[in-house]
Amino acid sequence: MNSFALILQKLVDGVPGARGAVFSAGDGEPVAAVGSFDGDDIRMLGAHCAVLLAGTRDACSRLEIGESHTMTLVNERATVLVLSVQEGYFLTFAVRGGLWPLAAHAAKSAVQALRSEIG
Repeated sequence: MNSFALILQKLVDGVPGARGAVFSAGDGEPVAAVGSFDGDDIRMLGAHCAVLLAGTRDACSRLEIGESHTMTLVNERATVLVLSVQEGYFLTFAVRGGLWPLAAHAAKSAVQALRSEIG
């Protein structure tokens, strides 16, 4: 397990109801992924969410309304948080139930750890 995957595993293990996390490049290519989803499913979720946040950031920049750093997708059985790690890299984190405020706090800590690891 690489250092990025270890950061993701700590995130998933530390939040009750966490389903998975993926660290992706801006083009959606996964750098590391962990969780209870099938490996390809969490990678696909991360790819789609990274592209969605990147597109949203571009649109907000053109509209001059500020940068988008985080996106929250509330679904029937889970909430998906998408956070910008740094230019060209994103963290996608899925958690069940209403625990997304705790998940958001933990994800922000994971973003800091990923930034430190990138250097």
